[in-house]
Amino acid sequence: MPFSSYHMQLRRIKSGLRRSSSKRPCRRSSRYLNILICTIYILCVLNYRVVLLRFFSDIFFGTKPTFPENETCEQAMIGGLDVDKLENYTGPYMDEFPVDHGCEKFTGLYEHSILNTPEEKDFPLAYAISAYESFDKLSRLLRLIYRPQNYYCVHVDRKSTSVLMESVRLLVNCFGANVLLVGDEDRIDVQWGHYSVLQSTIICAYLLQKNSSYQWKYLLNVNEKEFPLRTNWELVRIMKAIKGSNMVEVQRSIPYRHRFPKRKLSFPVQWIKGSYLVALRYDFVDYILNNPHASEILRAMRDERYELKFPDELFFSTLAYNPRLGAPGACTRRRYERRSDPRSFFLVRYIHWGAAGCLSGVTVHNVCIMGVYNIPYLITIPHLFVNKFRDNVQPAAYDCMEYWIEKKLWREKSTRSLDPNFNQSVYSKLYCSNYHLK
Repeated sequence: MPFSSYHMQLRRIKSGLRRSSSKRPCRRSSRYLNILICTIYILCVLNYRVVLLRFFSDIFFGTKPTFPENETCEQAMIGGLDVDKLENYTGPYMDEFPVDHGCEKFTGLYEHSILNTPEEKDFPLAYAISAYESFDKLSRLLRLIYRPQNYYCVHVDRKSTSVLMESVRLLVNCFGANVLLVGDEDRIDVQWGHYSVLQSTIICAYLLQKNSSYQWKYLLNVNEKEFPLRTNWELVRIMKAIKGSNMVEVQRSIPYRHRFPKRKLSFPVQWIKGSYLVALRYDFVDYILNNPHASEILRAMRDERYELKFPDELFFSTLAYNPRLGAPGACTRRRYERRSDPRSFFLVRYIHWGAAGCLSGVTVHNVCIMGVYNIPYLITIPHLFVNKFRDNVQPAAYDCMEYWIEKKLWREKSTRSLDPNFNQSVYSKLYCSNYHLK
């Protein structure tokens, strides 16, 4: 952990204090030296590790503890790492739940290394997380995004192994009542491109609304193989910057007409193609679950649940870009993404589509799997998450991204400020941030 060096320094300090105590320094020193040494001793006894080390290092050395650097990852961040030299690389996988070691492996980052600001506590977020096969990726994702004021729902695919499901149960129990696990009776078999992909998020949205003791602000949906590019504090600032709108993609829909539901609705609607990955305000989620128009659209999609029509890429976008339907925060101006117009960017997710330019050389369902050579670019873009990583494709890439985000978290805690490169105006200038229903 980033603060592991504290323990070694603290033992040295305590050892020195024990040796000096036999000589009774408080009696031999001046009154001011007495006060200084006794204060340090009291801090040591009370185990105020971080306070003591900051105090001690600032007074005697004029320096503060630094983040333990990883030379491999530092090279990867500037594009200086040769993938060929990582052929036998093995990362800190968490494939099996360490029953004999308890929960510290998962909760330690939050408990020791993360600053949870009052601003974050007053702006709780919610996550709908879908899991299928990688306990390593799921546990490390939750470890990075967990905060006690947020809510989390985890849906494990019904066809996943019993070993994975039991491991996830234990993992969820590590974090507490704000992490919900979809029960066996509600779990579904998620099939790529089918209605079940959307259904898993709807199930979690319902559980998050029903079981929250207070109202969270925004819902984000993620899967186990995605990685956060923003800290929780940055996410809170972003959700405030979009001024009550939602972050939902819009694409030109004519080429996808064959995916539109066949059922004729009782009201006029323009089907809109977008992304399944979204950031939705609480009122929009409530609309999805309770509004008659949203329910009718959902039923039309459910009727074709056995067809490969990607309804998950239609549902949120259709509601978000048909303001006449009245969904809270719906966009009143539709602008398709253009590289020349940053206000049109879809920033919820970075995805590289297709094999052309795929730096890892591996694609799954036409999505490029991220690798080591992607890192210098990923750490500069304004997107919320990146999709996606796999255990068997350059595992050093995930490890070094994890190193990078932990370093950001450490900086937030040590400076009590956001990364100076973080620019929230990027989000406040988006079209939907400025043209949407209240």
